[in-house]
Amino acid sequence: MSFRKREPQPKPVATRTERRPGQSAREKQQELADAAPVKTFFALLFDINTDEQSWRLGADGEERVGALLEQLRPHGWHVEHDVRVGSRGANLDHLVIGPPGVFVLNTKAVHGEVVVDGDDVLVGGRRRGYVEKLEEEAQRVRACLLAATQRRKLWVQGCSSLPTGSPS
Repeated sequence: MSFRKREPQPKPVATRTERRPGQSAREKQQELADAAPVKTFFALLFDINTDEQSWRLGADGEERVGALLEQLRPHGWHVEHDVRVGSRGANLDHLVIGPPGVFVLNTKAVHGEVVVDGDDVLVGGRRRGYVEKLEEEAQRVRACLLAATQRRKLWVQGCSSLPTGSPS
């Protein structure tokens, strides 16, 4: 049950995964909303933080970043969204492959002041493990691609996206 009108998301063009930006997060958000529609309604009405809200904001952010990344396609970039990895439900929010290399993007919808201090990211004064997680994801993608392509060298860069503001 969803109470907020969203613009329909276009299906990605020519992807291997055929997944939409934020699809896993949106599915989880919808599952939580369907399980507790009254709670979801009042949480939206009174702006109460819930797990459903966190997943909704995360999906919104991934969809916004995904729409921006889709603009790279005409320029020779290959873009995948919501790429499932492993058997425990983990995913890469976005995988972008282009002339300079491979980029793993992790989108985080955050509230509070964001401070980047070297390799540390603090949100609302609390240290987050964003950089470490990105490094692990980038190394995992690099290892898989090296094995699949039999190359000796491959540039894979982890990137974090912290979308702000409301969707336009």
